[in-house]
Amino acid sequence: MALLDTSPGGADAFIDALPWSVVIWHADGTTVANDRFVAMFGNHDPATLPMVLPSGMAAPWRPEGPEEEQVTLDDGRHIGVHRSPTPDGGVLTVQTELKGASSTAAQARSQGHLVSIIENISDGVLLIDADGALIEYNRRLLSLYGIDHRQVRRGMPYDEFLLLCGDLDALDPARRRQEIERRRAFALDPARRFTLRQLFTGETLEINKEITPDQAAVITVRDITETLRQARALEEERRRDRDAIQHKSRFMARMSHEMRTPLNGVLGVSALLERSNLNPQQRAMLGAIRDSGSVLLRLIDDLLESTRLDTVDFELQARPFLVCDVVREAVQIIEPEAHRRALRIDRRPAASKLPLVVGDAVRLKQVLLNLLSNAVKFTDEGSIAVGLSGRVVGPGARVSLYVSDTGIGIAEADFTRIFEQFEQLNPERSRLSGGVGLGLSISKRLVEAMGGTLAVSSAPGRGSRFTIDMVLPLAGETAA
Repeated sequence: MALLDTSPGGADAFIDALPWSVVIWHADGTTVANDRFVAMFGNHDPATLPMVLPSGMAAPWRPEGPEEEQVTLDDGRHIGVHRSPTPDGGVLTVQTELKGASSTAAQARSQGHLVSIIENISDGVLLIDADGALIEYNRRLLSLYGIDHRQVRRGMPYDEFLLLCGDLDALDPARRRQEIERRRAFALDPARRFTLRQLFTGETLEINKEITPDQAAVITVRDITETLRQARALEEERRRDRDAIQHKSRFMARMSHEMRTPLNGVLGVSALLERSNLNPQQRAMLGAIRDSGSVLLRLIDDLLESTRLDTVDFELQARPFLVCDVVREAVQIIEPEAHRRALRIDRRPAASKLPLVVGDAVRLKQVLLNLLSNAVKFTDEGSIAVGLSGRVVGPGARVSLYVSDTGIGIAEADFTRIFEQFEQLNPERSRLSGGVGLGLSISKRLVEAMGGTLAVSSAPGRGSRFTIDMVLPLAGETAA
């Protein structure tokens, strides 16, 4: 039985189901190209394409030429070409893309004709006509099903072929008949195009099927056992990572609670002692206790927050708030420390009439406090400015916040590094203030979780400016 009937109206439709690029040049001047040709060369009519490439090489779809050759396209792809005559006096051309080291003329020649191409495909291939008889197959298909190639012949009924499947040998007769019928039903049912099949020898096969207009079936079979094993191994590794992160988060939360309780006791007693009658030396020592305790509390909070951001159950709140209120509250918290260091804070909330928006006001304030705290920490003299601008864009508000200072500044080469965990550009200042290099990392991750960006512009000795840009949905009403 011939592999292809190339007469008009026969293979013209049948080739669309083949897994290779195929063109039939009929003797009457008409051409037929399958979908794979369109996918490979981006055109459905090879007759409208140039027969010579810009490089001077013959085009791989050209009917004239040697029986086998290799063509290199201008985009670097290597195409193996086979040409053979058809019964009506035309030419059948088959194009296959050759990859890697296999892109050699020797391999192109080894594919010789269409049957050879089928044989060299890594997947199993089976062609069945409308009457359920085998048209063509390759040895890869036989190896997947454990079939001796000497037992198979072209033209044999598909039912007989199924009886040869080695993975069914261990089944009892009734179960074997049931499984054969199941496989036969899939192959001959035009409505079913895909299935996964678990062989009784343990392998898992991915089976795809195309049906031609004359009801012939082109079936490709791929062993995905190793792919599934790797996917399961990857998923198991991800599960272990998630479990480890959750365990770390629970540990940090527990330790944070256990450390905060006595630490809050120390800070509370320190506050009470400050109201008592202390001499200057005692007051200085009490101040050292209070400052050290505050630094330790900030450190615990940062470590816990960094761990919480890694957990899968981290969620942002979505509640109505006014951005100008968040700015005002953050500035009020940081102002006492700024005044203690003789620094001025300028508020420039140009968007004080910005509508009520929906988002996580607590997290946004946390980011602003981190930026303001850094500005105070790294500014010896001058001022700190906080700006807010925004406008309504469709169903949301585009909000821009910035914190700028006249501090020591940052080199452009360090713009990326400062947002990494545990990075400190000035460890001595950070040590005195109790920082461990987590504040900017946490801030950037929080802003990105809210769908925004956090950027920096700075230069050594000229201060820094950190800008938050984000779009927040409107709450449906506007503040008065």
